[in-house]
Amino acid sequence: MTSGLLSVAVGVVFAATREARHSLLTMFRVAPFTGLLFFIAGLLSNLLFKFPRLLPVCLCVNIGSMVVAGVGGVLICVDLGMDMPSWDSNVQHHIKLEVLMLCVLVMEVTLSAVLSFWIRGAKRSHSP
Repeated sequence: MTSGLLSVAVGVVFAATREARHSLLTMFRVAPFTGLLFFIAGLLSNLLFKFPRLLPVCLCVNIGSMVVAGVGGVLICVDLGMDMPSWDSNVQHHIKLEVLMLCVLVMEVTLSAVLSFWIRGAKRSHSP
């Protein structure tokens, strides 16, 4: 849940400091969207202890979050590639934010993959 909030915060900072037409990250609202999905996935994961019947829903949300994060990671990489020739001082802090967002996405996908693997095992053990 915390990494989702961090993604939303980075997205808000990025949107406030850079025009949308200069960045795919801002244009497609990658950071706020992935942050919101990972926040919902974390919330559902926390509710699993109280409501075990949410197991399939949590698995689907985690897989969806990983897919969206994968697409977002590709967009960020394309964005970094487009900014590569113009690494002047005006663009440099935006590049640092994009690299931070990419690192957060990798961390979120890794955690989500581990959680999905755990949920799939728990789901398999509860099946008749």
